[in-house]
Amino acid sequence: MRFWFNNTIGGEINGVPIAITRFDQTQIGEPPIPQNGFVEQMVLKGWDDVSNPTYTITHSDPFNIQLLGVFYSVDI
Repeated sequence: MRFWFNNTIGGEINGVPIAITRFDQTQIGEPPIPQNGFVEQMVLKGWDDVSNPTYTITHSDPFNIQLLGVFYSVDI
């Protein structure tokens, strides 16, 4: 699944931190800057999950989170 975010800092998808900016692109000691981009995650564990994929987006930081879209594709 691809999750499209806009002006987002922090948050988790299925407990995995949303990392739009890679660690090597950030500077230590500088405040976070809202990012735009896609986060890709595999959310299927088996064949039965195809008909009912589940994901949980949580955000407990005092920063913005904007989810613009969720895109699902199947590679065969």
